[in-house]
Amino acid sequence: CPKVRSLISCPDGIVVAVRPCLKESARNIVQAFYDSIPEVLNLACKNDGEIIFKLTDQKRQECFQLKADQMSACVNTLKNTLNGDWEDSQLTPERCSILTNTRQCLKDQLDACDLSDIIGIYDIPINAILPLTPCANYTQEPTFHLLDNNTIVEN
Repeated sequence: CPKVRSLISCPDGIVVAVRPCLKESARNIVQAFYDSIPEVLNLACKNDGEIIFKLTDQKRQECFQLKADQMSACVNTLKNTLNGDWEDSQLTPERCSILTNTRQCLKDQLDACDLSDIIGIYDIPINAILPLTPCANYTQEPTFHLLDNNTIVEN
């Protein structure tokens, strides 16, 4: 963890380099994401990396590997919905549920492997980004779930 924390300053140059290529709203989102990295690392390194070291448990590791396709399906749904664009013009209030849905989809897979705490690694950057989007005041229960065959079904 100390070595990883020392690397936080390295991406600073990347953030500065991409800033001219981004619209202001996207710049703010990239900066908020970057600014959330220390908190993510604090969570990951809490109690000497307890959350991450749960993945070294053979049973959890096997479960996590079995759930990899489902977790990819969760993330791909988010990626496809946003078309890689987090800007305010793309993340409309009508699309805000995708963030809640993705979180629940991932959490369901992690819960099955007794790895629920890892969802915090998703929550921290999302919570940093949300205030910069039309989803700032959005709260709703998930509106879809993942079937065993990795198909997303709306409720």
